[in-house]
Amino acid sequence: MRFDETVERVEAVRGGPAQVFSNGQVGLTVNVIEKKGGDEFAGKAKISFTDFGERRFDGFVSGPISENTTFAFGGFYRASDGLRDAQFTAEEGGQISGNIEHKFERGKVLFTARYLNDHGAWLLPIPVVTDGSNISEFDGFPLGTGTFNSNETRLTILNDGTQVDQSQGRGANVTQLGLNFDYDLTDSLSFTNKAGYLKGSANTRGLVPNAPPTTAGAIAAGFGSTVGALTYRSDGAAAAADTPVIEVGAWRVDKDIESFTNETTLSYKAGGHTVSAGVYFADFSSRDKWNLGNFLLLEAQNNPRVLNLTLADGRPVTRDGLTRGSFFNVNADYDGTDWAFYLADEWQVTDQLRVDAGIRWQRHKIDATLENNDFGVDTDNDPDTLYNNGDAVLNGTFSTIDYAADAPSWTVGANYALTDDLGVLPATAAATASRSSMICGMGSTLSRASIRSRRA
Repeated sequence: MRFDETVERVEAVRGGPAQVFSNGQVGLTVNVIEKKGGDEFAGKAKISFTDFGERRFDGFVSGPISENTTFAFGGFYRASDGLRDAQFTAEEGGQISGNIEHKFERGKVLFTARYLNDHGAWLLPIPVVTDGSNISEFDGFPLGTGTFNSNETRLTILNDGTQVDQSQGRGANVTQLGLNFDYDLTDSLSFTNKAGYLKGSANTRGLVPNAPPTTAGAIAAGFGSTVGALTYRSDGAAAAADTPVIEVGAWRVDKDIESFTNETTLSYKAGGHTVSAGVYFADFSSRDKWNLGNFLLLEAQNNPRVLNLTLADGRPVTRDGLTRGSFFNVNADYDGTDWAFYLADEWQVTDQLRVDAGIRWQRHKIDATLENNDFGVDTDNDPDTLYNNGDAVLNGTFSTIDYAADAPSWTVGANYALTDDLGVLPATAAATASRSSMICGMGSTLSRASIRSRRA
């Protein structure tokens, strides 16, 4: 997701309770709370610009549908060549989000939907000059704005005939749906169910440097020869023999992802205790196709041109700038499920002292099929065409993964409120499986029960 005018606030639970509720995050559970509609119509429109050429539009509108039903809807769109100017539109996309909430006598139901289609350049290491702890600019490569992206490096035709387009960058094209149901069975007993579904792709395109800058002569020496010709791919003009060059890989990673999650909770309040029992379920998959390597010979400068190199003995080091093909490929299908059961108690001992305790059991299962690689393949059976003599090629045989494990986790802690805004955590202990930790400190008091009840 992306943050825009539809977001009201962000809440976080760190430490113990985070690894008991929801999907059991050991470190931090973050809840992004969307704005809901109110009794009156309201809206906002915003246009923004940056000094590096980004244009962005944000919009939001909300209001009543009927006496007990409200809506909220909004999103954004933006585009730019990027802070590190790619010479093409490298940052582009947007998001549309909406929700409808209906309240009734003893509860409410909330339906949410979001469509995200947004990507940006995958910015990777650039050449720098180092001297001890000092870092300075490599000649022709500005530290703050330099990039390997350019009009010439945008499109690459790989040795297998497929294309990598760097304007696609790194991002996501996903649809998400959510349904929350809250119902008070009695004054003390409440039922909550939260379900979510996601489907789409999360692809990556990037230019990944293979090694620091060098010279064409050094590359030729690695093949036991000298430079015959160093030319620009675009027009065939000769490049200076001492031009600093660098090999940069055009990587492609495609991931089709899908998931369904559901959490059901019963909470009982009595005598200062809030006892929660819940079941969490997740079913998820990823279909991966990767092609890593595919090194281009580039000028070692900002927005570089692509070079071709031929040895003095006539052997071509490059084909359309490519010095070699893939070093690793992935063709894999992953499927997973998680089941978890938890029980927790939030005990308000006094107005100032609260004690939390909880235990969770979770089972994690993964099944996968992965196609194997053959390495060092000469794809045209010609040892004199150096650009494809050592490729990795998927070979039609498969390996499998069949993994399953389960483990408990637990938490216990206390919080003493000195004021409404300041509390002391005398000791908080938590453990996942066989690992445990102790956290002591001071922090603002948060009602974890209220955070759970408002989780989007």
